[in-house]
Amino acid sequence: LDLGPFGLVEIKGIPLNVKTTMAGLQGLKDIKFVSLVNLNPDAWISGFTFVTTIVNIHNPSQLTLKIGDMSMAAGYGGYGPDDRIGFTQLYNLLLVPGDNIVPSLLGQNSALLNAAAFANATDKHDVTMTLWANSSATTNPALNAGLTSLSTSVLLPKQLIVVPSPPLPYGDVWSVKILPDTVNTGIVEVSAVFNNPYLYEFSMLRIATDADGGILPEIQGMMITPPQQNNINLFDFTQDLNFSLQKGESKTVKFPMKLRRQGSQANMLKNLDYLLSAAAAGPFKTMSTVFVPKIIIHGYPAAVLPDYTTNLFYKENGGMITLQTGPDFPMIKDWFYKQYGITTTPTSVATSPPTVVPSTIPTPDVTPAPTLTPPPEVTPPPVAPAA
Repeated sequence: LDLGPFGLVEIKGIPLNVKTTMAGLQGLKDIKFVSLVNLNPDAWISGFTFVTTIVNIHNPSQLTLKIGDMSMAAGYGGYGPDDRIGFTQLYNLLLVPGDNIVPSLLGQNSALLNAAAFANATDKHDVTMTLWANSSATTNPALNAGLTSLSTSVLLPKQLIVVPSPPLPYGDVWSVKILPDTVNTGIVEVSAVFNNPYLYEFSMLRIATDADGGILPEIQGMMITPPQQNNINLFDFTQDLNFSLQKGESKTVKFPMKLRRQGSQANMLKNLDYLLSAAAAGPFKTMSTVFVPKIIIHGYPAAVLPDYTTNLFYKENGGMITLQTGPDFPMIKDWFYKQYGITTTPTSVATSPPTVVPSTIPTPDVTPAPTLTPPPEVTPPPVAPAA
């Protein structure tokens, strides 16, 4: 059986008198960009920008092909050595008939002259990225011989932002519940609706730490911004934020956060008075977060560290979202008083949790591309040489 760019495959056990109609692979000309996951500058190799994306490779044939890891040269403006911008990598590729939505890596090499032109063009308009392979493109010897003739392309949207945009990573209404043991532990329970912005199954493992590499925010937490005042860093994220989402799925996630002392005792107690007074008047409308989670895109061998900071996604609100509190919120002062050695009567209030209103997350006109973040954890395979 002649598969064109995928070489010749011998099929055994089919009688010669069987009549069959089989569409060809057609050079895999139908590849579509689905979503951007993350950008990692100088992640594994100095001078490279690594872009993790989701793509749809349409297989027009009736064949299922187990290709394995596959690397192709990536270019802009053509298929020659001077057109190269880097390489692309697909992992454990299994092509089934029809659509194949899979994670993909683009390694853009800043040492190549055409890479800057490609980056500038992508920032201004849609760009066609060319792709071509050679005889060492895969780990499957049966396929490599025919891959020297494989050339295709994919249209990348301006700034890698798809229209309509996928949902934002999380909703704009969070809530906090003060626990009976918060006075001793400083731990509270936070609830928020998380969405899948990647249009592909992923799992959030935890909040990223320095051990994951790269540069992370000094404080990963939740802040309240009083009018005409500096931020009050009230809660820190712990490592216990983990969940999985399928394509198109949203869910309410409950996770612990820890109360944080900020500045001097006098300043913190002043902030505490403001917080308790403001909470009694209604939900906080000026809450923001700064955090970088560690996530796994299923089928992709490296962890990814996207920036989930609020002001990347809610710019129209000044980077602010809402924090709902309940009648138990005044109990936070018992923990602060205990930290400062202040003797007081424990706060006695109802401890029922606030009602979370998981609002439907509006699809924005434009979803901001994630901020450049630290590297994944594995080294990619060597760049496929030019054909």
